[in-house]
Amino acid sequence: MTELIEPADPENANPALLLLGIAEPDPRWPVARDGSEALRLQPWAVQAALSRPGRRRLSGKDVAEIKRCTRDAETLRWPRGLGDEPDG
Repeated sequence: MTELIEPADPENANPALLLLGIAEPDPRWPVARDGSEALRLQPWAVQAALSRPGRRRLSGKDVAEIKRCTRDAETLRWPRGLGDEPDG
């Protein structure tokens, strides 16, 4: 039996996210020692996910993470009862 361990934060999707215009480099964070850079999501992609039928209910922590990781997060239209509070 061979045990395979997946890295905690795989970045193999980052080039695809950049190529498709779903994300962009986040200038708020420095490039890591390994050359990887933090990304932030484009509002249109996040809005598509928020507007998806059958989505799960978001917690306050989910809302805060979405706001932190989305460019121009203040432009998002939130599901009823979420995202409109000052702290998220």
